[in-house]
Amino acid sequence: MNKSFEKKGFVLVVILAVLVIASVVMGSWAYRSGSEALRAGEYSRDIQRKWANLSCQKFLISGFDDFFDPAESDLDQPSVSVDMEIKLSGMEYNLKISDEQAKANINSLFSTGDGELAATSINSLLSDIENPPKMLAIKNAKKISSFDEVFDYENPDQLMGLERLTCWGSGLLNYMRADKETLSVVTAGVLSETDVQKILDLRANGFEGNLAALCQQLELKDFQIAALKKILTDSSGCRSVWIKCQSDVRSWHRLYVEQTEEGSSRVLVYEW
Repeated sequence: MNKSFEKKGFVLVVILAVLVIASVVMGSWAYRSGSEALRAGEYSRDIQRKWANLSCQKFLISGFDDFFDPAESDLDQPSVSVDMEIKLSGMEYNLKISDEQAKANINSLFSTGDGELAATSINSLLSDIENPPKMLAIKNAKKISSFDEVFDYENPDQLMGLERLTCWGSGLLNYMRADKETLSVVTAGVLSETDVQKILDLRANGFEGNLAALCQQLELKDFQIAALKKILTDSSGCRSVWIKCQSDVRSWHRLYVEQTEEGSSRVLVYEW
């Protein structure tokens, strides 16, 4: 074989080897750069989520009424929840602001000692939800402090959609905001459907009286008044903000609940 040809062949092999090494090195650099860019992007989104969550917590404590009351006025009717959507740096945020005491309290439903009746009541308040979570079997009467103790679900969106049930607050139902179905379930055995409709009619006509005035309007008997004092209220000491953050890859859910008891308040945070 010609020596000149052998040298050319050897040089070609060396060049190919150098090209392979160079491509591996450049690929490694590109991968590292891509990974660093990905981490930087994730870090930026984490910062955005943290600021959004902190803003929600501050809003819940100091700005709830300033937002909820005008939004409720725009709807021209009492509301349990108000929804809004915002977009920030390519990420979508879905917010649900709620009066938790305008919902049936799960602990109160179970406090009667009739677990079967409580389960029936809860399922009736889930009946019109398209994809409701499934209720777990609850055997004892311990205090429930999270939806995770009550429901089996595939997606936190199912919990975010629960507008008639809560496990926070004093246990009393705010009749000034609760809807007809919730009022009917909570006052079952105390008020008739006619009484419930009267409450709705009174609200629609601008009624703003306290519970004593409501009982007078309904012309209730003493035993009914005594029973209502244990299950209804005309104000709220518990409100919440759900925040769902959606990126191209995944979603994050966080729930803030502010409870006010005996003049002091605390904020509970749940994350999925």
